Amino acid sequence: MMLRNFFFSLLVTSGLLVSHAGAQCSAAPSTQDAAGDATYVAICNQLQGYLTNFQATLSSQWGNPGPKSPAAFSAELTSADSNQPLGVLTNPKTINAVNNQLDAFASVGVESVTFAVGFPILDPNFYAPKFSQGPSQQDMQAILTFYKNVVATARQHGMRVLIESSVMFPNYTDLPLAAYYSTLIPAGAQPPFAAVDAGRIATAQTVATQLQPDWLNLGSEPDTQSALLGLNTPITPSEYAEEISGIVSQLRAAGVHGRPLIGSGVGTWSQEAPAYISAEVGTDIDYIDFHVYSINHYTSSTVTTPLDFLGATAGYIDMAHAGGKGAAISEFWMKKVSDAQLAGKTDLGVEGQFSNSTTGSIDTFSFWDPLDAQFVTEMTELANWKNLYYVSPFPTEFFYVYLPYSQVEADMPATILSQEIAAEAFAFGQSPVPMTATGQAYQTVVYSTPSMLSAASSSAPVAPDSLIALYGRGGNLASSTMIATSQPLPTNLDNVSVTIFDSAGMTAPLPLLFVSTGQINGAIPPGLHPGVAQLVVNGVTTASGSITSSVNLVTVAPGIFTANQTGSGVPAAQVVTNLPDGTQSTTDVFNVGCTPGNCQPVQIDLSAGPSALVLYGTGIRNRNAVSDVTVQVGSQTIPALYAGLTSGYTGLDQINIALPSSLAGSGTVNVTVTIAGTASNTVTVAFK
Repeated sequence: MMLRNFFFSLLVTSGLLVSHAGAQCSAAPSTQDAAGDATYVAICNQLQGYLTNFQATLSSQWGNPGPKSPAAFSAELTSADSNQPLGVLTNPKTINAVNNQLDAFASVGVESVTFAVGFPILDPNFYAPKFSQGPSQQDMQAILTFYKNVVATARQHGMRVLIESSVMFPNYTDLPLAAYYSTLIPAGAQPPFAAVDAGRIATAQTVATQLQPDWLNLGSEPDTQSALLGLNTPITPSEYAEEISGIVSQLRAAGVHGRPLIGSGVGTWSQEAPAYISAEVGTDIDYIDFHVYSINHYTSSTVTTPLDFLGATAGYIDMAHAGGKGAAISEFWMKKVSDAQLAGKTDLGVEGQFSNSTTGSIDTFSFWDPLDAQFVTEMTELANWKNLYYVSPFPTEFFYVYLPYSQVEADMPATILSQEIAAEAFAFGQSPVPMTATGQAYQTVVYSTPSMLSAASSSAPVAPDSLIALYGRGGNLASSTMIATSQPLPTNLDNVSVTIFDSAGMTAPLPLLFVSTGQINGAIPPGLHPGVAQLVVNGVTTASGSITSSVNLVTVAPGIFTANQTGSGVPAAQVVTNLPDGTQSTTDVFNVGCTPGNCQPVQIDLSAGPSALVLYGTGIRNRNAVSDVTVQVGSQTIPALYAGLTSGYTGLDQINIALPSSLAGSGTVNVTVTIAGTASNTVTVAFK
């Protein structure tokens, strides 16, 4: 992961905020250093040419604009990055910096956040007394508590969560990481390294089961990971795939299915990217994740035909899809370097050019703002064109501030980077938060692209005859709020309707439950064909025309409703118990007075008599047979007694399972529904 040293909780700022200049970057910066001007103008012209070429590709192959996918538009939550000093991660006040950054993201319309929780930050073996130089077990508990609070705060902001869990950076923290890594890798040993893999598995399991993000990316820079571990040569594609496969198999054995979706990937600057993708497609991951930090053309003594990094990214995504995997971009930015600066370098050399402080300081200058705005727009269009799960820019301070060019400051990268960090922190304290042209470009795309997701799991794809929610962050889906009051559901509420066009050309209106300015709830009609379907919201328009989106339809897409309405946590479920006197009792598995952000599991008491768990969801009824449906409760796999529609409610399904007495005393456990290999979101229940 490319890093910038963001220590929000440590900043003390005073008047450092600088608005963007608004000038085209092709104009010479205001300075007496003509040579410096010429260098930046040349870089700008080269990058501008590549953006223009890619825009032509978008126009000819996607439509520009073409169909809009349910990609989650994310942003890097740097205040929660695990690559920070221990004192920051364990400081109770750091969550205030997290909340401030989330508030700023909300002003842009961001619907998902990305942050790193890397190995070994949640690896028990890293903490004393097992590793004598390490921090304490109490520190680990404080860090875990911090990350639970981060996820809860993101959920309260209505945002989904992507966690990246690769290897941490020794140079960005005060933890003794280099010393710890050296104890795990025997001298002269070749990958895979059992001790490293064990620690990565422990960290990933904690992230998946206790933090429960929507997506878990196990790493997208195998070359960087190799360098951080002190290896002399990068881990090969087959070695990396073996490592990822081992981690995923342990996660699956621990009951991690459905949510989070698990991914791994590669940096698009890697000359071996196709080999890494091919190897990772053969593992049990759900998707391939990419880091995109250059749009340059690369040449070397062995790469004589220029490698178009930006154009190659689209092809790499196609490779992932052709291998049956989803695709996503968890980090992207356009580094201000020339082709000549990258020519002939190794993968690590190219990455080093992107991440060094000199390149980072150049990125801060305000004359790049229009070019960055164009790049951000094209990357979001790529996400729509290629139906990505998510796309996440990094860094994101340029949504709010750039700094004026000064040759003196350019000669001192650390100084200018500190000023940029301080300026962003200052911006977060303003009301309203200022926004650059780049931030406005991201906001425009986010606001104009509604996402259709399962109403239960808040994820895609969705199934015919299931309940969905269409989210429009621009607040323009309807003019008021209206709720359907009768069955069958109407197809028009407040003069708003939604039409769906499936992959076979079938057209149908959606029955609607609810409309508001930012959300439409309804049901996908039955009988539609699998594949990418297009949607049009009728009755409202924006400055750019009709509101359109797309969604991938599949036969089954099990989603479980949760009490807090986020798709994670305790389910909106009941336990039915046969009492000794021949009567039945029905008890909710969540606390009385449960509200979003305040829902806790109620312990299920199996001593009162034979009991069944009733889960409510959607996307389930199209299963071939009840025998195709199983429920993983903790370590036990339980067949469904019933899995189908709930009578009287459009799109609502339920699953009934008998609870074995052996679950008594097992405490809080994860619950996942699987239908013929397709898993639902993961929820949690508690047993007394």
